[in-house]
Amino acid sequence: MAKARTITARHDYARCWGRLGPVERDRRLTEALRRLADGDTLAQVAATWRMSGSALCRALIAYAPQEWRQALAARALVRYEHAINRHAAEPGNATARARVWATRWHLEHALKVLARTRVQLLGTELVGPCGQCGAQVYARLGRSAQCYMCGWEGDARGYVLDHLTPLETSPTEA
Repeated sequence: MAKARTITARHDYARCWGRLGPVERDRRLTEALRRLADGDTLAQVAATWRMSGSALCRALIAYAPQEWRQALAARALVRYEHAINRHAAEPGNATARARVWATRWHLEHALKVLARTRVQLLGTELVGPCGQCGAQVYARLGRSAQCYMCGWEGDARGYVLDHLTPLETSPTEA
């Protein structure tokens, strides 16, 4: 009787990343997460190490799930900013307006579901708690964010990125 063979996936993350030492794996994860947060696509980042985008995605989910969610939220924020700037430059362009709506939905989804933050997108403002006093901070992208209770002031984009911490652990991490 013939023995059954197991067939491994062609671009399995364990085969691509399992043989790496912990230092090299952490370096690659850090670089991948940084590039994804800056707006690069999975395919562009994965091409650096000659692997598929799905294998990179599986590796990020396996080795850095919380950081992966934060990178997706940061990337959604960057794309929303670009869409708003493009629409402001060409207010009559229907494609630019549609891109703002689409990227807005992606940002809302990333903030609410992926990163599970207290920051919300209301109209054109980002609303969330102040890191120092807990009061509501209203911030517009491209402008400064300010807490009127304690006087804290900072960049709106930096404010959102600082608050990409989970409210609770996900069911898969518990």
